[in-house]
Amino acid sequence: MNYILSSYVNMRYELLEPLGKGGSSKVYLAVHRKLGVFRAIKCISKTNFEVKNALSEAKLLKDLNHPGILKVYDVEEDDDYFYIIEEYVSGIPLIELSNCEVDNAEAVVLDYGIQICEILSYLHQNKPNPILYLDLKPEHLLLSNGRLKLIDFGMARYITDKKGVVVNSYTKGFAPPEVLEGRPATMSADIYQLGCVLYYLLFHQYYDSGTAFIDCSKFNISRKLHAILQKMLSKEPSYRYDSAEDAKGDLALAKKLSCEAIKESGQITNNLDFYVLGSAPHVGTSYISISLVSYLNLSSVDSAMYIEENESDFIRSLSRCFSPLKDRQGIYRCGMFQGIPKYDENVSFSIDRTNMIHDIGYNDKSLEFIGPKEVEKSLVLYVMDGSFWEWEKCAARINRIRKKFDVKVVFNSDDARLKRNFEKQFNITTSMMVRNSSPFEVNRKVRAFWKGILKGGSHIR
Repeated sequence: MNYILSSYVNMRYELLEPLGKGGSSKVYLAVHRKLGVFRAIKCISKTNFEVKNALSEAKLLKDLNHPGILKVYDVEEDDDYFYIIEEYVSGIPLIELSNCEVDNAEAVVLDYGIQICEILSYLHQNKPNPILYLDLKPEHLLLSNGRLKLIDFGMARYITDKKGVVVNSYTKGFAPPEVLEGRPATMSADIYQLGCVLYYLLFHQYYDSGTAFIDCSKFNISRKLHAILQKMLSKEPSYRYDSAEDAKGDLALAKKLSCEAIKESGQITNNLDFYVLGSAPHVGTSYISISLVSYLNLSSVDSAMYIEENESDFIRSLSRCFSPLKDRQGIYRCGMFQGIPKYDENVSFSIDRTNMIHDIGYNDKSLEFIGPKEVEKSLVLYVMDGSFWEWEKCAARINRIRKKFDVKVVFNSDDARLKRNFEKQFNITTSMMVRNSSPFEVNRKVRAFWKGILKGGSHIR
């Protein structure tokens, strides 16, 4: 690739690939030649009318140090360009969760809210002048390994007047009422936008600021979260939370209550390895594995990873025809799904996850190499369909595997009559899989299915 860089930047960094471009800049992935660390280099033409704003943003960020805020390391220039050297973060914008039709779990949204409050609290307590972010939206929140990074500080302003900051531009669907009315924005404007973000993540729609009351009965959220949203989204700034710390306290309490409810449901997901095995080729092990990973990561952020251990090459094939599924540094992501396709033996990843979901396809030989200690932390999901002429073989195989492993049987068919006939004939309980057009979609029916599986019960429609 032919990049035009200053000699100083080129001496220190090797450019690898373009990451994207916007109206004011182009961004490239680079590696530091001596340190071996990745950086993002933003190249801005000096003739661009937004160059002043970009430099102001870089100057503001250079003085900040918080794990939830993108770091700026340096600014270089030559005759034609400014080069802003930034932290490189491999992740996905929260907006992509909606693009993948993910129905976010309340506990996960609460966790995001707590993280955002921590970032806002840091900005609002900045010395000598507090900072208002003023452009909080899912596009500006990057999710990486369960943690959020706030990016794009183009609209951020220091508060130098007690009355607040006059805002001349805003994002539709996230602008506080006082900004729309031309009144100065204060810290409560960021609190309002946080409420808009949480609302959007929960319900996949923009909050209508003309709405006087959020009808909790239309949505499956707790009373505590409902009250938090009502307070954050109050039209009058004085009725909102006094600070991001106060909002964080309520969100943390709501998360605690939500997590206790999950524990009471009896789900058996802690530190389990799942092995998804098919009765035959093409019965849906990959679909079910993807659905399980997406569900687990919604229940507990970044807790599960998909591992392809068959020869189907399904993940790469799917990414070629389903654009939201993207390769990000070797790990494929879409919504809450994270998966590693089958690579050769020379490729390895350091993975820190509570649950590993192994898509082993039809071949169960890999189960033979699992030791006694690992067996105690393993669960086999045996996937079968309505091919009744294969049932006797399926039952024999299930009973053989059960001598060593805990096994849950997934009946991947819409025919409830066939399901009942199999259970009656072979005395084996099964759970009927809920099918969606996309395996990444985690709606209420999918949640109910996996809750039934992981509690040890059977899901019957």
